[in-house]
Amino acid sequence: MNNDWLYKLIRVLFSPMVRVLWIRDVSGLENIPSSGPAILASNHDSNLDSLMLMAVVKRQIFFLAGEKLFKKWWLGPILKATGQIFVDRQAKDKSESVRQAIEVLKQGKMFGIYPEGTRSATGKLQQAYSGVAKVALGGRASVIPVGMIGTFEIMSRYDKRPKFKKCRIKIGKPIDLSKYYSQGEDKELLHRITDEIIMPEIAKLTGENWPPQS
Repeated sequence: MNNDWLYKLIRVLFSPMVRVLWIRDVSGLENIPSSGPAILASNHDSNLDSLMLMAVVKRQIFFLAGEKLFKKWWLGPILKATGQIFVDRQAKDKSESVRQAIEVLKQGKMFGIYPEGTRSATGKLQQAYSGVAKVALGGRASVIPVGMIGTFEIMSRYDKRPKFKKCRIKIGKPIDLSKYYSQGEDKELLHRITDEIIMPEIAKLTGENWPPQS
């Protein structure tokens, strides 16, 4: 069961500290609607990315969270209590996670996703999965691109503890995908939306090239 009060309590307790310790500046907050379904789609460089977004976005965000996070004895209960969505990243069938994400949007809430699927090993953009497009079309929601710059240096996937460095968060204008809503099961279209519409906007915000350079 989702406990809105627990999410709000965590945000109130930790957001000021996160902003002071790690966030230099935030731009584009005006691009986040105050209500209604919306998707935050961000690059993913750090263990702390979700905490960073929670610290700057006032609305509650329902993230996809991998099985390793849910298995942590102290974190799993918090993720479940705040309504975060379990996803088994190794499973071929992720339909249940997609269904839950779409349900979040149908309830007029905000869903958060990292299209790359996992934290970058290099601090640069990686190839993306089409799940973000599938959820956007299924949930009839705009996609708000986010670029987080400097979080890899704060705490990459290789670090056991964060460094006291600063990051920047850039939030782009919502991407309207309404003309594609009737074509949500077309796999080729989903990949095209992801690779040619959503990820290039994230790349612009991070200042990186898209597609990734080999």
